[in-house]
Amino acid sequence: MTSRQSTRTGMVPVDDSALYVRDTGGPGHLVVYLNGAYADQSHWRRVIADLGSDYRHLTCDERARGKSKRSADYSFEGGAVREPGHRHQPPFPIHF
Repeated sequence: MTSRQSTRTGMVPVDDSALYVRDTGGPGHLVVYLNGAYADQSHWRRVIADLGSDYRHLTCDERARGKSKRSADYSFEGGAVREPGHRHQPPFPIHF
C-alpha cells in the first residue's frame, strides 16, 4: 500500500537565475532526473508515470528551459560548473 504525497514545486535561486523544481514527495527511493540539451522536466512525465508513486521523483528545468529563469552568463567561468561542496538552499527541504 502506498501513501499519496502532495507534489511540491518551487524556484531554487542559482546565481543570477532560478531553477524550477518539482518534488513528488513519494514514500520510496529518491530518483533525480537530469535533462539533456534543450529538454525540460516535462520529458520525464512518462518515465515517472511508469515508475509510479512508490518512488520520490525530483525533476528540474535547467536554466532557460521550461519554467526556469534565464542567466546572463552561460560560460564555464560564469558559474555553469560548480565547485565541489557548493550548495543552494531549495524552497522546501529535500532529504536524501
